[in-house]
Amino acid sequence: MSEDNKLKISDTTLEKLLTVLSSYVIRELESVISFEKLSDDERTEVLKVALKSCEVTTQILSSFYNPMSLKTEILDKAYSAIKNNRTDEADEIIATI
Repeated sequence: MSEDNKLKISDTTLEKLLTVLSSYVIRELESVISFEKLSDDERTEVLKVALKSCEVTTQILSSFYNPMSLKTEILDKAYSAIKNNRTDEADEIIATI
């Protein structure tokens, strides 16, 4: 399939994927890095690197998927839960995948 004929994931779906994945990345990061021991500048830099890495990874991975195969209903529910600070609910939703 040529580049022009590829199905593309919408910007909205990409944003939702990034939001959901970033939430999990940050939680995992907090479990291995003692943020309390870092200065404000160090915390900011660690988070910048983590979020940029997540963004790049999300964009690369999304290029491998046919958008029609994405479970957008589950993504929408997990995105909504995370945006509303209901991480336990998001965990339950993600566990259904």
